[in-house]
Amino acid sequence: MSEPRSGEAPPRLCDFPPAGRDAWERRALRELRGDPLTSLRRETADGIAVEALYVDGETGSPSHREALARPPGAAPFLRGAAAPGIGGWRIRQLVDATAPAAANADARDDLARGVDSLWIRLDERQMIGASADDEDLRTGVRSGVAVRDLDALDRLLDGVDLARGDLVLEVGAAAAPITAGVLTLAARRGISTSDLRLTIAADPLAALALGGRVAGGLGRAYDGLAAALRALEPAPAARGVLVSAIPYADAGASAGEEVALLLCALLEHLRRLEARGLAPAEVAPRLLAALTADRNIFSGIAKIRAARLLAARVLAACGVAPQAAALAIHVEGSWRELSGFDPWVNLLRGTVGAFVGAVAGVESVATPPFTDALGQADADARRIASNTQLLLREECHLDRVADPLGGSWYVESLTDALARAAWARVQAIEAAGGLAAALERGEVQARIAAQAGAQGAAVARAVAPITGVNRYAILDEGAPAAGERAVAAHVADAAPVDLAADAPFPAIQAALNAGASFAAVQAALAAGASPTEAPALVRGRLAAPFEELRREASDAGDRAALVCVGALAAIKPRIDFIRALLASGGIAAAAADVLHEGADAAADAFAGSPSEAAVIVAGDDAYPELVPALVPRLRAAGARTIALAGRPRDPAVVAALREAGVDLFLARGVDALAALTQLHASLASRGAQEAR
Repeated sequence: MSEPRSGEAPPRLCDFPPAGRDAWERRALRELRGDPLTSLRRETADGIAVEALYVDGETGSPSHREALARPPGAAPFLRGAAAPGIGGWRIRQLVDATAPAAANADARDDLARGVDSLWIRLDERQMIGASADDEDLRTGVRSGVAVRDLDALDRLLDGVDLARGDLVLEVGAAAAPITAGVLTLAARRGISTSDLRLTIAADPLAALALGGRVAGGLGRAYDGLAAALRALEPAPAARGVLVSAIPYADAGASAGEEVALLLCALLEHLRRLEARGLAPAEVAPRLLAALTADRNIFSGIAKIRAARLLAARVLAACGVAPQAAALAIHVEGSWRELSGFDPWVNLLRGTVGAFVGAVAGVESVATPPFTDALGQADADARRIASNTQLLLREECHLDRVADPLGGSWYVESLTDALARAAWARVQAIEAAGGLAAALERGEVQARIAAQAGAQGAAVARAVAPITGVNRYAILDEGAPAAGERAVAAHVADAAPVDLAADAPFPAIQAALNAGASFAAVQAALAAGASPTEAPALVRGRLAAPFEELRREASDAGDRAALVCVGALAAIKPRIDFIRALLASGGIAAAAADVLHEGADAAADAFAGSPSEAAVIVAGDDAYPELVPALVPRLRAAGARTIALAGRPRDPAVVAALREAGVDLFLARGVDALAALTQLHASLASRGAQEAR
């Protein structure tokens, strides 16, 4: 390449002629062959329209463009809470083994392998103050550490420096006893309170949503939280308030709903703590927010940026100085999207979550071990989880770019729309009395259940693909062994303690020093007050229904015979589709490679099959004549269930095929989960009859 002459622009490697929106629209309309451009538009779960193309200037509303004009580190922090060049994100590994000793071993290994910080989640029953009699509580969906007393807490935190800022203890509604325990433990170790750099992450609202009950009620829980914050006043670097949207995301909340509930929880915390003498300006430095990151990269980034922007404006409106209104955000990879079958794909899901958190400028990211859906998190899985983030940071240098997607027309437009949708939801919840009241009435839970139902329907129809589950399932993989989630024993053996409900913090510490259990202290602080109750969130993984069906079908050895009629070139794609669809339900496809020329040959071949289910595979144009002739012969040969590959577009043809004896239609877009369940139930029923 020759050097450019003086004054000339350097040559470009790829010089494309300029093309405007008009040119793109003309080409798009030609490719759509009569369909309108609006057919390219899609809509998110929050009702936000996503266009096929964004061009210069489409960066949201004027107020959003004004926020975008501010550099990273400047209020309202749309582009990040830190100025360019100031650190990166923390690799914050989740620790949730039930036994304190096992959890400590995980924590030590993690810290030795490059993890910057630990997020230790306590047992859910401990976080809500459950007693031994509360057996009906919907807890234990996700595991947590059962810390019985001060000695157990000491074992859990053995080798963890409380003055380094690398620890988050998620405690739910148990702020007072756990904070007292940490302060007592620090004193034992000779650490001054002023040197503590950790987060005792208390969120009574999340605890209520998780377990459906808070012992002693939310009032007592916030009393304890206020007392804990006052006890931490000598520790300016310690935090004590968690604003978590993770429980809602685990239950199926959309991106906009997640942001809205995060903000509503923030407002509820500020109001209740202000009523107890703590001004928002005092609470703001003690806050830590938590969100999830799922497979949708752009939606995840927009969600984080919208949450940071709205939180800054909320805090500023509550009297916090604008520059002090930067909300620290932690991101956890989506547990809801993990799969138990083909768990190696979880490595990709974890990478996406870590990437989203990194480029969105969060404080910390937790990548779930790829075996987490199995109830297991061995050393190798934890090491790979932390190495995923280390590669993104040390090899990809994602920590060296400030707000890399800032100014993207699509990302900015989506961020603005998501923020507006979330704020409209915040206004509705606040107008009805706030988040606590909405949880007690069950309104939030019902709305999330509806969103989860829509997600489940999309997974059932494979509109939302889950690799290894409803797409590309490995039939001979076998059912993975699930780990056992032990039930915490800390509530069953808690002897009563002589402690008043309004006991000062030194009295709580003295009781713990004397050997009282955390459960006993929590029960004493809740004594005399009625619990706050609400419908518990129904949390679950999206892959779970397919996995349950697949285990049952695999255990039964379910097989369906493919009755293929026609030329291979014409029906091969349909054969491959049916084999993959059956595999997602744990059902093997027999005789898939055998082609027949007509109904008689196909029926004779099926007569020799050990299966009671037949799937007819042919071309749509052949079905009207083939099915009426073939179905009676298949029934006579022992077919209990007859399915058809594909579903003709003409409703009259479909009705005629049903009349001819077709039980199921297996086609793209149908409720595959329901169809496979019906097929499995039919095979299981036949097997039970033969056993009798």
